[in-house]
Amino acid sequence: MKALVTGASGFAGSHLVRALEQQGTSVVGLVRKSSNLTRLSNCSVQLVYGDITDRDALQTAMTG
Repeated sequence: MKALVTGASGFAGSHLVRALEQQGTSVVGLVRKSSNLTRLSNCSVQLVYGDITDRDALQTAMTG
């Protein structure tokens, strides 16, 4: 399974990324270019840079 997490670098988003990865889910995280990625340092999340108002970034994040 594959999941998209918007705000993946935030407090709640990073916890959701970890929980999904522990369940064996492949995770794509939508983050801003200015985001602090420290909370995701031990994750294998695929990062897509943009925000929810950026159609191109969302399309890229949802591919596959």
